Amino acid sequence: MGRNTRGQFERGKSWIRDVKCGAEKKSFVRYRGHYTVTVDADKCTAYAAERMQSLYRQAVRIYKCSLKELPPEAQELLTVTLLTKQLQSIFDAMDILKAAGFSPQTAAKAAATPPKKRSPATARSRKT
Repeated sequence: MGRNTRGQFERGKSWIRDVKCGAEKKSFVRYRGHYTVTVDADKCTAYAAERMQSLYRQAVRIYKCSLKELPPEAQELLTVTLLTKQLQSIFDAMDILKAAGFSPQTAAKAAATPPKKRSPATARSRKT
């Protein structure tokens, strides 16, 4: 940070991310503990996956600490239902990344693999 205060450092990062990198058509990422301006896809995807893991953890925390333990009558409120559904959509969207340990390479391979088809015999044998 040098001689900058924490606030000056954060504002500087925001300006680089929002203005300078946009003008230069480059990405501003934190990679292995250091901030860098780059067009390296590996560094950019590693940063994005790390941030998405953080967002996922925040969404889980929001659900657990504020919505999950509400009484049944509060669970039926439109606002609670809406927020719960939105959080669930975040969880659903992150399923592939979560299963891959938030590794973008592993998740990409999993997403590219077509789902296995069940045989008709398997489908018939399940009685629910």
